[in-house]
Amino acid sequence: MGSIYPIIVSASNTQGVDDLQILAILESDASLKIRLHGDLSLANHGSLRSLLEDVLEKSSQTEVLADLSRVNSISSSSFGALVDFSRRLKKQNRRFLLQNPSESCRRAMNLLNLGSFLEVQSP
Repeated sequence: MGSIYPIIVSASNTQGVDDLQILAILESDASLKIRLHGDLSLANHGSLRSLLEDVLEKSSQTEVLADLSRVNSISSSSFGALVDFSRRLKKQNRRFLLQNPSESCRRAMNLLNLGSFLEVQSP
């Protein structure tokens, strides 16, 4: 069983409503799982990029997983952050996998034709 620790509790939109929650779950020495909740939008993609930068700099797991099952919506800028993160992990001989993308995430991925840039873990 892994340890659970929050990296970013929430990011609020301009009305003060929490629209993104991020938790990181360390599952093992080799795997780090990031669980994302809410809306990944242009307004909060900076928080997402900060989280991903922290993972790049401060973690050593060879496999990083992003659970997208509770993501309500995702912007192209947020997908851009995920694609960039995946590319940078590969340069470090590490692997990035998307887990359980919500229906809205799958639709956006298909619309943006991101299948060759982001790997989705099969259930």
